[in-house]
Amino acid sequence: MKDANELRHEVLKSLAMEWQAETDTTKKDMVFKKILVRVDKLLVHIANKLKGYRRELQDVDDQELYQTAILGLYRGIASVKPNDPGRRVVARIISYVKEEIRKNFLVQRGPKNRISLDEMTFEVEAKTQTSVTSAMEVEEISSAIQKLVDTYVLPQGDVDMFLKHTIEGVPFNALAKGAGIHETTAARRVHSVRNEIRKFLGETDE
Repeated sequence: MKDANELRHEVLKSLAMEWQAETDTTKKDMVFKKILVRVDKLLVHIANKLKGYRRELQDVDDQELYQTAILGLYRGIASVKPNDPGRRVVARIISYVKEEIRKNFLVQRGPKNRISLDEMTFEVEAKTQTSVTSAMEVEEISSAIQKLVDTYVLPQGDVDMFLKHTIEGVPFNALAKGAGIHETTAARRVHSVRNEIRKFLGETDE
């Protein structure tokens, strides 16, 4: 039996697929409003969280940040696939919303520290860039991560740290502080996740 969260995710997925299929502009807007009602608090949470630890966002108006998040929502629901589990729909929305905010407001660090993945641009530190992110599309990486978590190869907590570090740019010391572990342990876990993804995708460090 599905729990409440799973049911909410499935409803969100159904609305996203309905939005994609609808050709009438008025009806399409109505479906989008239904989606927005369901994810409104999520958008506010994402915007506030990013604003909380990125100094570049401190002076950005909250309403402007929210409107940018809505643009990311459009991209997120447009990317939903029919075979996506409900929880991945939420993950897509979160990823696209964050990226839309980063793209519009955060300072770019230069071409060597930015890579394009399936129309998404993730800011990463040069030292953490790997063929995992530079050679694969985001869909393949997301699928790999999900399968590794589902089969208990990777702990969800380690995956969360990996994503925060590579996508959001959270440094190892901040990850360690949040998890209550040593900085070297946080770094080791992030690198371990990256290596497991490499192995899953048939890549090696050699």
